[in-house]
Amino acid sequence: MKKYFSKLTLAIVAAVVLSLGVAVPAMAATPDPLEPVEVGITKEINTPAGTSVPALDFNFNIRQLVANEAGTGYVVGFAPGSQVTNFGVRTASFPAGMAGPELVWQAHVPGVTPVEFNVLDGVVWPHAGDFLFVVYEQANTNPTVDADPNMTLTYTNASFVLMVRVSNCEATGTLVPTQAAAFESVFTLPGTDGRPGTNSVHTWNDATKSYDITPGEPGDPGTDDERVLTDPSTLRFVNDFTRIIRTGGLESPALAVSKNVTGGQANLNTLYFPFTINLTIPALAITHGWTAPDPLTDLVGITTIAAPGTAITPTTNHGLTVTGAAPNFVVTVNLKHNERIAFPELPEGTTFWVEEAATARYAPSAIATIGGAAAGTFGSDALGNINTILRVPAATPAPGTFAISLTEAGATGGNTVAFTNTHHEVPFTGLVIGSMPILAVLLGATVLLAMMVASRSRQRIEQLPVAH
Repeated sequence: MKKYFSKLTLAIVAAVVLSLGVAVPAMAATPDPLEPVEVGITKEINTPAGTSVPALDFNFNIRQLVANEAGTGYVVGFAPGSQVTNFGVRTASFPAGMAGPELVWQAHVPGVTPVEFNVLDGVVWPHAGDFLFVVYEQANTNPTVDADPNMTLTYTNASFVLMVRVSNCEATGTLVPTQAAAFESVFTLPGTDGRPGTNSVHTWNDATKSYDITPGEPGDPGTDDERVLTDPSTLRFVNDFTRIIRTGGLESPALAVSKNVTGGQANLNTLYFPFTINLTIPALAITHGWTAPDPLTDLVGITTIAAPGTAITPTTNHGLTVTGAAPNFVVTVNLKHNERIAFPELPEGTTFWVEEAATARYAPSAIATIGGAAAGTFGSDALGNINTILRVPAATPAPGTFAISLTEAGATGGNTVAFTNTHHEVPFTGLVIGSMPILAVLLGATVLLAMMVASRSRQRIEQLPVAH
C-alpha cells in the first residue's frame, strides 16, 4: 500500500509539473492591451499683438466618408453596418481676455488652455477596419462677434481627411483605434459658402497613395509625402481676428497725448510745445477693411484736459498736420497748457511713439498709461533736464512697443501719454537785465574818472620840492 501511494504521489507531482509547463507559456503569451491613438485639433487665432480677444467658440464637423460611387474620391456617408456613432461635432473654446498674436488652442496637449480632449473619445466603432472622416470648421459660430461692426472674425475653409485604423484588442475584447493619419483635403464645393457639405467630393493629391501612420513632421512639398500630415494633431485651422476702437469718441479715445505746464513763472496761456506722433497700423486690420478717414486730419481731435469731450477748433498756433498713408502716419501738433490731442478711432494693435521738442527753461517729463495701468515714466522735472527732447516710449522704440487694446480704452483709463513741462525760474538778483547797457556806461565812466584823479594826484606829488 505504501509503495502504491508513493507511485501515485509521483504521478500526481509529474502531472502538476507538466500542467505548469503548459500553463506558464500560455500566460506569458497573453497579449497586452492596445494603446489607443489620440487625435487633436489645433485652432490658431491670428490677431495683432496687444489685441484682447473676446470669448469665442469654434465648432468642427467630423463626418464619416465613403467611397464615391460616381468616380474617384469620397463623399459623406457610410456603408451598411459601418456607421460610426458619437462623433459629429467637437468644440474649441477660448476664454475672454487672451492676448494675441497667434492664440493657439490644441486638443490633448497637456498644459494648453482652455481645455484638452481626445477627438476620438466616446466614439463607438461598429467593427475593426479603416474609417475615413472629413473634418472642417463651421461658419458663424459667434453671433455676437459676427454682428459687431467693430470686430472682424474670419472662419477658415480648411478641410482635412482623417483616417483612423481600428483593431480588435484581444486583451480586453474591445475595439481600439490604434493608428491615424490626416491629409489636407481638396474638395469639390456643393454650394457657395466655401465649405464642404453632404455632396462634396473629397480627394487629396494622390488618392491611391498609402498613408503614413507614424507620427512625425508634415510631408515636404514636391515629394511623395506632399500634403500629408502624418501627425494627427496637425489638423490646424487658422482664423483672423481684428477689432477697431471707435466707441469712446473724444472723451474716451483710443489714444490721447496731453500737455500740462507747471511753475510759478510758467507761461500757461500762449506758449505752445511742438509734438510729433508716429502711428503704425496693423497690416491685418488694413487687410480686413480699416481705412484712414479723408481728410487725414479727421483722424484726430484737439480738446482740453478739463473737458475732453469738447473739441477745440485747431488754430494756426496748433500747426496740426497729418501725413503718410496706411500703415504709417505722422502727426505734428503744438499743444499748450491744459490741451490734448485725441485719436478717437484706431485699430487694436496699433503701435506708436511720441516726441516733444526741446523748450528753453522747461524740463519735460511724461507718464504713459496703457489700459489704465502705468506703463512707464520718462524724462525728469529736474533743472538739469531743461531744454531737452523727450521721446516716449524710448529714444529708438522697438516695433510693437505700446500696443493699443480695446480693453485699454474708456473707463479703465485708456491709452494716454501725459506730458508735464516744469518751468525753472531765473534767480532774482535785484539787477534788471534791461538796464545793463546803462550800468556798463556808468561803470566805465567811474573807472575813467578814477584814472584821471590818480593821474593828477601823481603830477602833484612829482611837483613837490624835495627836502635835503
